[in-house]
Amino acid sequence: MLGFSNEQLRVIKQADSGNEATHSTHSTRSPVAYLLALEGSSTPDPAWGLAETALDIAVQLFQPSPAISHVELFLPQNNTFDDPNFATYLGCLAGWGKSFGGQRSFYLGRNASLWRAVPIAAQDASDRVRTEAVGHEGTPYSLSRYAMSVPPFRAFSGMLPNGVGAPAHCATLSARVLQRALPERAPMHSSGWYGPSTLFLEMESSNSLEKTREFLKNSTFTTTDCSNYEETNALHMLMGGSDEEVVNLTDAQVQRAITILTERALQPGMDATARRIVQRQLATALLRDSIVRK
Repeated sequence: MLGFSNEQLRVIKQADSGNEATHSTHSTRSPVAYLLALEGSSTPDPAWGLAETALDIAVQLFQPSPAISHVELFLPQNNTFDDPNFATYLGCLAGWGKSFGGQRSFYLGRNASLWRAVPIAAQDASDRVRTEAVGHEGTPYSLSRYAMSVPPFRAFSGMLPNGVGAPAHCATLSARVLQRALPERAPMHSSGWYGPSTLFLEMESSNSLEKTREFLKNSTFTTTDCSNYEETNALHMLMGGSDEEVVNLTDAQVQRAITILTERALQPGMDATARRIVQRQLATALLRDSIVRK
């Protein structure tokens, strides 16, 4: 069977994306990638099996607060064919959200109010992370690596294989892709050091948010053409409108609403409760746009 290197796969994916974009009616480019984080719940999902329930309990028990059960990458779409979610789950190979099925149920069902989003900005961030992620498709899931993300074992996490395709859980994979795609914004420890909570805490630290805030000051990220009424209406519709109302929003209105929420999530001086609320609102807007409108 003909094989391709990871670099060849990245080039093929970029070419395909460019060809698909010519047939798309939706085209945006973003200097922002997002880390999506799922807060742990005190009530296990009734659809889970024993292994998933046990893992969720362990992840919440042995991590710092806030207890984050899962993290993944969200990459704004350059065209309507792009899949924004890149992740890995227990018993699965790493891949894009649609490949796992059940997106609406997973993101907008029982978990809808538990998602939080953290912006990460750099030059061509979304494109660079998406291109890197292509090479990590098919990465095998590793349950055992959770043990290496908690003290005292994480002191040895740097000894674990960390190349493309090395086994990973959700936080390992997200950290690995960010480190390879955005070295100037990368998590500081080896990818195996991180659990979902520790990666979330580092990417939402004041230092990390300040770097994103400073970068966006000099970018065109905030340039959209919407009236104040359209901005307010789009925010209300994304937060609590019906699916039909969300579908009827224009790309410009949605982009402006997401921009406003991204800027709010980066504001300095917010207490933990206020930041949590804004991160949840941002995650809701991103997910309703990508799932309901696309």
